[in-house]
Formats: sequence, C-alpha cells, structure tokens
Amino acid sequence: MKLFCSIFLLIGLNIQISTGQDTPNENTNSSNMYLGSMVSLSWNVYHWYQQPSNYPFAQVSNGQRSMGQVLNVLPSMRLGMFFIFEKGTKNMGLTIESGFNYMPFGFDLDERKGHGAWSVPLLTSLILPIGKGKDAKAAALFLGLGAQFSRTEFHRNTEKYMDLKNPGFVTFITEIGIGLGDFFDKKYGVSNRVNFFARGGLGLYEAITIDTGVRLMLGRAKLRQK
Repeated sequence: MKLFCSIFLLIGLNIQISTGQDTPNENTNSSNMYLGSMVSLSWNVYHWYQQPSNYPFAQVSNGQRSMGQVLNVLPSMRLGMFFIFEKGTKNMGLTIESGFNYMPFGFDLDERKGHGAWSVPLLTSLILPIGKGKDAKAAALFLGLGAQFSRTEFHRNTEKYMDLKNPGFVTFITEIGIGLGDFFDKKYGVSNRVNFFARGGLGLYEAITIDTGVRLMLGRAKLRQK
C-alpha cells in the first residue's frame, strides 16, 4: 500500500510540474491522442535474482539461492505500443510493453550451482514530462507496474545440482525510469530517448528480482483522434 501511495504522489507532483504556462498562440482547448509502436534496446548495469525458498536449488544449497551479474554486454529487447494524450500545452503518455533479458554469466558467489539467467518482464508505464509545456526538452519520468517471469542458473550445473528441477518463477514488479531528451515529437513520438531505469520485484516464498540499467527507446506515432 505504501508503494502505491508513493507512486500516485509522484504522479501528482510531476503533473503539476509539467503543466507550465499556455502561450497566446496555442489552442489550450485542443485534445489529441497519438498511437505508436516502439522498440528499445537495454543493457543491464546490474541484476540480482533470488529464487523462491521452496525450490530444490535453494533447499539443497542451505539457503544460498541468489545470483547476480554486473555489466551485461548483451542487449535486451523490448517491444510494445504507446499512447500520447495531448491537451493544449500539457501531455502524458502510456506504454504497454514486454521484453526478453538474457544474462549468460550470472552466478552465485557463495556457492556456484550453475550460471546464467533470463527474464521476461511485462509492464504498463506512465510517462510524465518533467518541464514546462509540451515542448519540454529536459526529461520524463517513467512509472511502471507489471509482472516478470525469471529463471536462473540453468547453464552447466555442477554435479550436485545436475538432476534437480530448476523451474522459473514470477515476481510482481515496479519500474522507475528517467528519460533524457524530447518527451514528445509529433512525427516520431518517443524518439531516440535514453532512459535510465531501476526495476524491482517480489514474489512468493521470498523471491526477489532487481534489474538496473540504461536503454535506448525508438518509436513512431500517428494521430488517431483530434
């Protein structure tokens, strides 16, 4: 409950920040909606996943059930669609997206059971400009909620763990990101945006996922309603 209250408080604060002042030459009563598709490439700076405590890997290892990796050089990909809602000098966005992350060298420092991890996040995010008016160039705030399916330590398992079941697990995630560059361009929508993100998730039996990194977003939008 505290998490949701904090998110809605941030939304309110940033909507106030993004309002700005209307210029005399703009029609402050016009309302437009833009629909677009997007693709993004991201690089994990750091990730840390913890399996549920009731999994065989966790039980055999006496509770050593987490693994991580720093600076994954392989890019992850996300695909999705976004909506931009524009009214006068104010706008906001909504994205629906899913992706695939593959981290081949992650392992447990305390007890090596195997290595590698992958995850599939599914997110819905709000995009809120940080600046004044629809032409704000400074930055945008991303607030996302969703779920993530993850699996860890499935490459080259050591003999002790070779024959144990090692299924994936689900965490419920929230993501916060800061995007640099133009928030909204009528030709390209979300375009050439560098986004620094942090994503955390919790699941049953103390499952945890943490992902941090940077991504490049590319999108194209068309006017759907005026």
